Amino acid sequence: MTYKYKKFKKKAYVVFIGHQTGIFKTYAEVQPLVDGFPDAKHQGFRTMEEAVQAFADYR
Repeated sequence: MTYKYKKFKKKAYVVFIGHQTGIFKTYAEVQPLVDGFPDAKHQGFRTMEEAVQAFADYR
């Protein structure tokens, strides 16, 4: 059986570890904050609410 997963567009991104941390609306904002940063950690989320919760839980 083959499953196809629909890829959802990310509505928000969290930079947990990077040149600057926080919640951002576009990956274009995130990329320079994590590029070249050792062990940078970031993740995209389907909703802003999920991103806010993840950032709060991480801190």
